[in-house]
Amino acid sequence: MRAGQEVRREALAVGRAAKHVVTRPGRERDVAVQSLKAALAAWVAWVVADRWLHAPLSFVAPWVAVVLVRSTVYQSLTHSVQQVAAITVGTVLATAGGMALGSPTLALAAVLPVVLLLGNWPKLGDQGTYGATAALFTIAFGEPSLDTGTARVLESLLGAAVGVAVNMLIRPPVYLRSARDAVDSLLAETTRTLTSLADGLTRSWGQQDAREWDDRVRGLFPLISHLRSSVQWGQESAWLNPDRRRLAELRRLRGPYTHLAAVLEQLADYLADVTRTLVEASDESVAEPQPEPAVTSGYARFLRHVAAAVSAWGRLLPPPRPDRGDAAGELERAVEGIRDAREGTASPAGRRGHRRPAVVGPVRLPARRRRQTRRRARRPAPAQRRRGVDGPGRHGPGARGSGARGVGCAAVGCAAVRRAPVAVSRRECPGSSAPRRRPGPRAREGRMRVRVSRSGGARPGARRWRRRRRGRSARHGRGRRR
Repeated sequence: MRAGQEVRREALAVGRAAKHVVTRPGRERDVAVQSLKAALAAWVAWVVADRWLHAPLSFVAPWVAVVLVRSTVYQSLTHSVQQVAAITVGTVLATAGGMALGSPTLALAAVLPVVLLLGNWPKLGDQGTYGATAALFTIAFGEPSLDTGTARVLESLLGAAVGVAVNMLIRPPVYLRSARDAVDSLLAETTRTLTSLADGLTRSWGQQDAREWDDRVRGLFPLISHLRSSVQWGQESAWLNPDRRRLAELRRLRGPYTHLAAVLEQLADYLADVTRTLVEASDESVAEPQPEPAVTSGYARFLRHVAAAVSAWGRLLPPPRPDRGDAAGELERAVEGIRDAREGTASPAGRRGHRRPAVVGPVRLPARRRRQTRRRARRPAPAQRRRGVDGPGRHGPGARGSGARGVGCAAVGCAAVRRAPVAVSRRECPGSSAPRRRPGPRAREGRMRVRVSRSGGARPGARRWRRRRRGRSARHGRGRRR
């Protein structure tokens, strides 16, 4: 009974796949097209090897061609090189062993272990087993000879060329649809998760609800990984692909999809922190109390606006969608709502004129963790303070005056640029906590030169600068007159 149900289920699945091949584009149609291309490559290789060239081992060419119609043009080319190399090694060793030993049994016992070990070479990838297959065919079928081995290698080259040419010239595969499907699945699941969490926080909830939310949030990470792998798969399908029209579309999609994966991964990390905190707060064995309704309602409003922003952003992504509508306006309104809800969450009750709730800790815990992490990241290490190495939040040029202002001072600290002409003081970096340093001699000289140039070569300023320079040289023993 169970076996009959399994057979019926498989038959229905095959029927649905066959219907999808005809009715709509998708994975089923891609698989069918690649299968037909492999059959065509095998037929062309057979005709060329057997009917035109009259090769003695005409079955080798279609055998190689049928397995080299891979899912991407890049894979077809790289696997063809690996497979031909493995077949050549196996054929050469089998021919040499068969001709030297004279007995097929001894030749197989001596050659196969060596060929199988060479097949594990990483440069051959997963094509190393074809070397052992070629050695087995060379020894077991017919008498090994130099002419037979040469014909086998040449026919494998013919089959590889036909397989790569068919895959490259006849509808070369470019995988855009898998990335689009991955984006749609990720956006839909993220929106449903945010909405479910927001709806749950507005009513009474317990530890079971918090665990379900946590499991649902953790289910977003495999979808994000699937989106990244789909984008990478599409990028690989663009290598050595002559279809320029679809490649241009792929380049337009790659940037937005990669950015979407990065942003939604940060959102999933934040939601995982929140749900883990809710699980801890709902545990009766933990003394930490649950958040009050005033806090959870503010977070629910915040999450609803985030869900609306994610949904609107997804409709703005390329390619243009039929349900796009006023997605840009919806996104702007959702962002404004996020800002208002975030301000209300930061002070849920103090802005309404009554007492601030006492219990904010469990929901505010992720933000507190992030602030502590930022403070630790900004604090320079002790070894950096001792050596004067540049660290976050301060310039570390030491006494030689080799520091300069960097980019992103408030966020990641001041990055020093080596061999700067002047020393940097604390005034040049508002976020610096380093003690104020006295400018060195070279910096003072630079300031005096600036004053002289600004005065237009005035004699009093120039004489004052020369007197000071002469006195300093005399103190150091360089300007004394004999």
